[in-house]
Parts: sequence; C-alpha cells; structure tokens
Amino acid sequence: MAKNFVCNDDNRHELVERYVMGGMKRREKEAFAAHLEKCPDCRHQLKESQAMLKKLQKAARKAGWSEGDIALLSRLYERQGFFSHVNWKLVAVISISLFLLVLPFIWWANQPETKMKLLFALKPEEVILQQTPPVRGELVEAFRQFESERFRQAIELLEAKLARLSDDELFQAEKWLGLAYLFEKQPEKAVIHLQKARALAPGEEEGMMLWYIANAYLRLGQREAAETHLRKVAETHPSLKSQALYMLERLKIMFE
Repeated sequence: MAKNFVCNDDNRHELVERYVMGGMKRREKEAFAAHLEKCPDCRHQLKESQAMLKKLQKAARKAGWSEGDIALLSRLYERQGFFSHVNWKLVAVISISLFLLVLPFIWWANQPETKMKLLFALKPEEVILQQTPPVRGELVEAFRQFESERFRQAIELLEAKLARLSDDELFQAEKWLGLAYLFEKQPEKAVIHLQKARALAPGEEEGMMLWYIANAYLRLGQREAAETHLRKVAETHPSLKSQALYMLERLKIMFE
C-alpha cells in the first residue's frame, strides 16, 4: 500500500533531504515523488536541496575528491537497519583515508631516530642569552642577526668573514655558525663548525661545545656519537651533568 505523505513546515525539509540523499526505500521514494506532483511547497524545497547538493559536490571536486566519493554525497542518508541515517560506505572511505594518513606518522614517531631528535634540548632564546655579544669588530652585525634569530642572515655574514678573523673571533664565529646551522635544521654542517669551535675553545667553554655537539648528533639520529659526547659533558661540565645523564638514560631505554 502506497504511503500518503503529510508535510508541514516542521518535517518538509527532512522529507525532501531524505528523498534527495538516498534516505528512502524504493516504494517510499515512489510515493513521495507522487506527493511532489501535488505539493508546490515540497517542490520548492526540492529545488533548494538539489542546489545545496550541487554546491557540496562542487566543493568536494575542488578539494580533490574522486568522482566515486562525490557520488556518495547523494546517498548520505542511505538507510541501513537501526542506523538509518548512516552511510556505512562513506564512513568506511573516510575511516580508511584517515588510517592511511595516520599510519605513516605512527611508524615515523616510533622510529628510534625520531625519538632521538625529540630529545634535542636546545632552545634559541636560551642559547642566545648565554652568549657574550661582541663590542666591536667583524662580528657585531652577524651577532645582531643571530640574536634576532635571523639565522640564515647570520650564516651568510659569518661565512663571509671567517677568513679574516683573529683566533678569538674565530672561536665565536665557528660557535655561532654551528648553532645557527643547528637551528636552521642542518645538523651535518652544525657538527663541522661546532667541532672547529671546540678545538679553539678556552678550557671553560669546551664542555659547552660538547653539549652543543651532542645535541647536533641527536638531531642527526646518530646514537653512538651522541652518547659519547653526552658522557664527556657529564664528566667535564657540572652544570649540565644532570641533563646529560638524563638523556643517556632515555637513549638506553629507547634502544632496549
């Protein structure tokens, strides 16, 4: 027996939306189509719902959806058992897409090398506060760039000046170059300049150079080199001993 629809302002929008988006079974849809022939209010609502569906499909197409997924928009209300307003195919598509996006991140986050990089303990603002600004000479402008965290500009200025610096200035330049490369996420170059700075460092500075180098090796994901330098830090730099030992313990746990 065909269903007779009684529409009003409260239910008209839902009825038409279910009709447009696959929420009615065949007989119910045929009965509502017959109702539409007699009801100008529902026909007006139908035009609005169809226009909205076209806008959704257009937006999905611009967002790069496949035509198959776009077609699912017209069946958002497809009925299945008690979950009458859930389109399980669409849910499956979205779930699989999210899984495929999240799975590589989970794999990446659980790699030992990634965990090592997360141990990286240097913050630009803290490192800058530890530096002694040059009063005059070739490094004043370079340090201003470094202090303002404009590390690329600092690198350009420092690289250009290396050949004509005195030994005292050369230590500072190599140190700031290494740190600038480190904060620019170029740890390979950072290690080269920090090792040079360590060779030029006065006694009290060597422990700090070892600390910087250890952090560069953490960024590189090189466990043995990081551990070697962290052990040296613990032995030679009392103020950083607890942090170095903590990192060594974390590395040990990661690789057990």
